[in-house]
Order: sequence, then structure tokens, then C-alpha cells
Amino acid sequence: MKNPAPYLVLAVCSISLAAVGGCGRRGLSKVDAGDSGVNQDPDGATVPDVPSAGEAEASSTGEADASGAGQTDLPTQPGPDVGAETLPCTPELQKPTSLGLLGGDLHGSGIALLGDRLFVGVEDRISLDGQIVGVSLSTGATTTFPLGSNIPVSLTARQDALFYAQGAVEANSSQGGWAITYTRVARLDLQTGQVSLFDNPPDFASPMVGLVVGNAKGDIFWAVSDGWSPLSVLMGWDPSTGAAKTVLPAGQILDVWTDPSTLYWRSVNESNHVVLLSMPVGGGPVSVLVEWLDPVANVPGLLGMDDEQLYYTKYGDIPSGIMAMPKGGGEGKTIVPNVDPTLHAIDDTHIYWVNNGEVALYRAPKNGGAVETVWDVPNRWVVDLAVDACNMYWTVLNPPEIYARAK
Repeated sequence: MKNPAPYLVLAVCSISLAAVGGCGRRGLSKVDAGDSGVNQDPDGATVPDVPSAGEAEASSTGEADASGAGQTDLPTQPGPDVGAETLPCTPELQKPTSLGLLGGDLHGSGIALLGDRLFVGVEDRISLDGQIVGVSLSTGATTTFPLGSNIPVSLTARQDALFYAQGAVEANSSQGGWAITYTRVARLDLQTGQVSLFDNPPDFASPMVGLVVGNAKGDIFWAVSDGWSPLSVLMGWDPSTGAAKTVLPAGQILDVWTDPSTLYWRSVNESNHVVLLSMPVGGGPVSVLVEWLDPVANVPGLLGMDDEQLYYTKYGDIPSGIMAMPKGGGEGKTIVPNVDPTLHAIDDTHIYWVNNGEVALYRAPKNGGAVETVWDVPNRWVVDLAVDACNMYWTVLNPPEIYARAK
């Protein structure tokens, strides 16, 4: 089986991300209670040990040490490089199989694949602390990275690190509880557990981070807006300095995607129309691929891409279904009609999705064909979704749990 396109797409509701990295799956086994960092609950289910942590304090250099609780089963070898060769699939997992329960709440867009490891962002229900839990897909062993009061979403992987939008838990007196505000992008070193925080544009009074996306070359990008104003800046990670850099200095960026050569994003032009734009990853001229004349509420939202096409859906009272258009621009065509996807993933043959307001997980061939129901369990809502060369993976609620099934 050939590898899927290197810019696999993960998304939930209005937050999306592109996962990168070698997507091999090695004879995946269920989490075993004898593995390091795993507890057994009274009902016999396996629960990754997710200790609470003290708040991660950022130093003047932008480094944050996730102090308080140590990591379990910390990896001792570097993670595989992005695009690493995958090992052959094994013919198990012909039906949905639990990889273990998660000891915390899920917020969506908190899942990433890197080599033989699956990483999920969770929040402890009692302390409200955030963690990233890694599960080895070959041994079932877990690794816990405590993040203090910071909640991770929009995870994307590069070599031996994870990049994510960092949310701060804050009291919300108007709602009588608490809220999470995503204001920084962070890098978690999977070898040391060290967290680096990236600077926002200095003139932004109320920075808000959107998607964090990556491609198979290891490029990392994200958009930062100034509060709810239309002003946005496209940022990127500079591996030569380890710092953030400005990629596009000003605009109104609604969402951003990338493949190894090109950046794509939606914006709003002077006529108040939503446009799809593109630019070479290394910089260069900005091209307008399409201008949508629909009312803003009904304009397409990007779902992802493969080698040749961009996939999107039109929001509104009457869902358009899943559509596709050439990456260089052109007419769109309907791939799956009459669906309303809020969660989605794409590989070399299929598109996977969950409809708005539904529990079920579906998939269908990208060139058209019958829709298959992968998962439909009452009250077990799918929160995140990922695919690699062998399997599909998803997290669910009630209780929070990771599942996998061969494709």
C-alpha cells in the first residue's frame, strides 16, 4: 500500500489542522495494563496515567518547563523524520478497537501522528491542567507530557517535536465558570519535555491564534489575529533560529493550509467577498485561485488537500456536501452530496468525516462511490480524527477514549 499524501488533514468544527510525519503503523496493539504509565481501572479498562502538573512557567528566553510531574516512559530515541518510510501494515483491527481510555477531557483538534506514535491533547477534569498523551502504536506504552494550566489544541508534528496552539484557562465571571483563550503557539520537544513559546506580533494588543499547520518538508505555519478585528498576520517557524517569523505581514486570514510547495488560505477582499489565495511556501507572488460571490455565511470552508485537489464544503442552510477543485483553481465538483462535515480527514483514496450534529463516522472514495459507516455508537461523539497508511484513528467522548480500525 502506498503512503497517503504527506499533508493529511485533521479538523473539528471551525478549527482544523494538517498533520505531518511518517504515518507508519507497526502491528498496533491495545494499551496493556503492564506497560509503563498505565493504570487499571476497577472495570478492567486501561487508563493512561495522566498526572496533574504545576503551571508551566515561561522564562525570559521563551522556554517553559512543564514542572510538577515527570513524564512516563519518556522516549530515548529521536522521533522519525517527517516523511519517514513506513513499515508494512498488519491485517489486524478489522473492527473498531480501543487503544485505551484518556484521563481527561478532549477539546478537539488535539491529535497528531508521528512515526509509530499517536499524540492526543487532554485536559484534567479536576485540576484543569493540560497534558499531551502519547501512545506507542507498536507497544501500547504511554508517555505523558504535563503542560500546567495550558490546554493544547491544533497539534501538528515535526521530527521530534509537536507544535500546538496553547490555551490559557481563565475565570469567566459572565458565564459563572471558566474559559480557554488561545493566545500563543508552543513547541514541545519530545525528547526533553521542554516547551518553547513563540512571540506574537508586538503591536497586537489581544492576539488570538488560529490553526497550526505543517507539511511534509517540516514547515510550520499559523495565523494570529488581533482580537476579533479583521487584521491577521501569517507566521511561521524558522528552524535556523528556533523563533517565529512573519510570512505575510497583513491581511484577513480565515484559515490556512499548506503542502510542501504552496500555502493556501481564505481571506476577504475589498468587495467583502471571500477569496481563496495561494503563495509559494518560500515566498513570492500571491495568486487568487477563486472569488466566491456567495454570502459570507455560505462561502466554502476548506477541508484539506491531496496531490491534485483542494476539498471544501459550502456552509449554510442547505449543505453542499463535500466538493473538490484543482489546486491551481477552477470549477468545483461534488464528491459526496448532501452531507455537512465538521470533522474530516483525507488520504490517498478516501475522505473521512463526521456530520454536524451526528455521532457517526463515515468514509467514501474520493472519486465517488458508496458511503461507508465506520462508527455509530449512541452518545459516543467523535472529537478528533486521523489517518495513516494503514489505519484510521479517532477519539470519542463518554468516556474519552482512542479507537482505531484498519482502512
